[in-house]
Parts: sequence; structure tokens; C-alpha cells
Amino acid sequence: MVLTTWRIHYFCVMVAFLQSLALTVGCRAVSEEGFDLVAFSRAWKEYVSYPSGENARRLTDLLPDTGRYTEFLSPDQYDEMSSVAWEVGQALGMLEYQVCAGDREAVRLAFRLLYTYADGHVAEEICIMLGVLIRSNPQLFLEELHNHPPQWVSLGHLVGDFGPNFVDLDSAEWLEATLRIKALQTVSDSQLVEVRDQCIEFLEEYARMLKED
Repeated sequence: MVLTTWRIHYFCVMVAFLQSLALTVGCRAVSEEGFDLVAFSRAWKEYVSYPSGENARRLTDLLPDTGRYTEFLSPDQYDEMSSVAWEVGQALGMLEYQVCAGDREAVRLAFRLLYTYADGHVAEEICIMLGVLIRSNPQLFLEELHNHPPQWVSLGHLVGDFGPNFVDLDSAEWLEATLRIKALQTVSDSQLVEVRDQCIEFLEEYARMLKED
């Protein structure tokens, strides 16, 4: 029951976000900062073909610093926006590989995509890949989380979305939560203590719920 409620809550958050996203499309003309959708699409294809740190950084620089990218598009770009979103979703596996390999520029790109570009399924996939990084490189995860505080995505989604492989497997989820906690506890950097403890607090509470269910 607890797990079902948690997943329903996640679904409601995503629906609310998508509704707000729809309202932003076409509401404002291209701003001074701007967002070049064509350049982004080209840079994304280049990154997928050659996923270097430099290409990841180029993509990050093309995305807005804050706010959703839809705020910087004109209404007549909606069809093109959908096409580019499909391109990103289809090749997200390359970014996942680089994130899980500990490429810092890829991790930064993943956070920027999550906060300013991704929605729905793509956003969930990015949360999952960033969460996987916790066990393999908790220092890197916390450093970039510290530099990219959660915006519309909750901290719980970043650290506690284990992905479809764990659905309905409470014991496996509990083990993953405890292993992530242990990994995070190895980080002692004073600048990261606050965000580390926040992550651990969520995972400990989630692990307790799994045990009680």
C-alpha cells in the first residue's frame, strides 16, 4: 500500500508538471537569452556520434541556465520541438552510458537536461541514470547535485527512482536503498555534508517503508 501510494504521488507530480509545461508553450516569444532548437538538435546528434566531454559541454551551454526551454520558443516551433524531443529520447542510452561511466560533463548535461529540457519518460530515465551513479561514484553525484539543486524534480526522485527492473521487488529495492546509503556515507567532504545527509534521510525513510510494507 505504501509503495502504491508513493508511485501514485510520483504520477501526480508528473501530470501536474506536464500540464504546466503545456501552458508555457507559445506563451512567450524568443527571449534575449534564446534557445536555438536547430543548433541543439545538431549538437545532440554530434554528441551521440562522438560523446566526448567537449560535445557534452557544448550541449549544456546551448540549454537555458534556468527555466524551461519552451519559454524561449515561438508557437510555430511546436512541431519541430516534438521531433527533436523524439530524437533525444531515442538516443538517451548514449548519455546514460557516459553518466554511469563517471564522465563529469555528461553528468552536468544530464542535470541541465532534466531541469530545463526533459519531461515525462525522458525525465524519469535521467533520474534513474543519475541515481545509478550514487553507488559507483557518490562523490561525483553529490558534487553535481550540490551544483545543481533540485528544481521541479524532487530530491526523492533523483535518489529513489530505481527504474523498471525493481518494480514490485520490495526486497531488491530495500537492498538498493541500503547500498546507496552506504555509498553516500563514504563521502566526507564538508561542502557536501548537507546534501549528502538529505539524500541519506530520504533513502533511510524509503527503506523503512519497504520493510514495513
